[in-house]
Amino acid sequence: MVVLTIYSANQVFVSLEIDGGLLMEPIIVELFTGEKKVKSLEVIMPAVEKLLEKAKLTVKDITHIAVSSGVGSFTSLRIGLITAKTLALMTGAKLIAFTTFDLLEEKNSLSKKEYLAALAYAGGYYVKNKKGEVRLYKQDEISEIRDKTLFEEQLFIIKATWDVVAGKIAKKEFVSPIELDAYYVENSRAEDELEAKNKKK
Repeated sequence: MVVLTIYSANQVFVSLEIDGGLLMEPIIVELFTGEKKVKSLEVIMPAVEKLLEKAKLTVKDITHIAVSSGVGSFTSLRIGLITAKTLALMTGAKLIAFTTFDLLEEKNSLSKKEYLAALAYAGGYYVKNKKGEVRLYKQDEISEIRDKTLFEEQLFIIKATWDVVAGKIAKKEFVSPIELDAYYVENSRAEDELEAKNKKK
């Protein structure tokens, strides 16, 4: 079993897990480095190729592809999903989708916090409560629930990702490349502008 994981919510990393035992050293690319914005379009496939080359494998050797579906950067998530879906269609690899809240829930099985907080691209956090309801909390609002909250920054994200992915593979929770879409709490600015434009017509 060769599992490629692509995470592109608020940072980008790709990792390769082989035969249930060896987690190849993941390649992590920060989307923002100082003043320079790094485009996920420019880094995801080169990172995948570099990792496969290091493992002396080709895309045809991949049996499973896991990909983050949200919440996170609109564009970066789309690029991660398109890359994963294209590779799955090319290779016949089984596709697994996971959300940032899946990762937080996995860790929260021990800490038992009331709220789970995923970073919002525009500042603040998307917060999920015990009822499964999600809403955007601004930076000045989060202090009200800070002590009761598990934050995305508190995850050892690579380990959390693999724990979730391994569980989904064991349960055969695979998704179709055609049906898989990004998970957003709110529309992007581009979607809001397009909706407003269409209403004027």
